[in-house]
Amino acid sequence: MIFDSGNAFENIISSRSPEQFNANGGKTEFDDRSDDKGPEPEALSLGKIEGRTYAFIGMERNNAIFAYDITLPSDPHMVGYIMPSDMHNSPEGIEFISAKDSPTGKLLLAVAFEMSGTVAIYEVRK
Repeated sequence: MIFDSGNAFENIISSRSPEQFNANGGKTEFDDRSDDKGPEPEALSLGKIEGRTYAFIGMERNNAIFAYDITLPSDPHMVGYIMPSDMHNSPEGIEFISAKDSPTGKLLLAVAFEMSGTVAIYEVRK
């Protein structure tokens, strides 16, 4: 093991989106996941941007999406965090799309949401 995130996800969610802390997807009871698997990091995609490696991590139960710079795996650090709109719930799959593979020529993140049955595409900004 090179790195263990410990309770970093929970700490970030509790400070930035306290009303969603360990919630079970969207706006449900506060802290109803602490006795289970917490926010349940499930979706993952890796991408290279300007020579750096990033991990995009979706929290299935909490509905958050994190971006971490993992260029140095022993010292990852968070560089982005979003809570999708109420229209999208429970990120199940994430796909990073490089600018060269993107139909818009921009960095994109495609996210499939399990509970809402929706797909969202986000532009990744450096």
